[in-house]
Amino acid sequence: KEKEKEKTKQPVDYNRDRVISLLNRYPNHPQLQPLRVLEVLPKDWSVSDVSAYITRVMRSQLHQCRQAQVERQLFKMDHLQVQCQHVSARNRYVAITPSKACSICNRRIDDMVFVAYPNNTVVHYNCTENLQVCPVTGVRFDDAFLHG
Repeated sequence: KEKEKEKTKQPVDYNRDRVISLLNRYPNHPQLQPLRVLEVLPKDWSVSDVSAYITRVMRSQLHQCRQAQVERQLFKMDHLQVQCQHVSARNRYVAITPSKACSICNRRIDDMVFVAYPNNTVVHYNCTENLQVCPVTGVRFDDAFLHG
């Protein structure tokens, strides 16, 4: 009778070992959702049987959570930098006096459409070919700086 019990017990233990090995080898597999895995495990298994799997899953989940927090904070920081550039650009002004002349054609700006570059160069809109490049100095300005 004891040998029969051992024969019936061996496949169960063998399968248990294989399942535990599989779980430990692939704790982050997308098809092995941790809560679902724990729900379907046999009730007679102890926590110590799957403790390595649980530890790996918890570490992975914690890492993903912290990674997402870091990404959110980086996005917030980037957003704040853009807001600061925007405020700085909006606080900047150009005084157009009756004598102010276009740096390209030397005609007065008057009430014509003009472009004011961050380096204080002022030109008629029609006198510039590329809004990102100052036509006088050749300095390139990026979109975030130009548009705030």
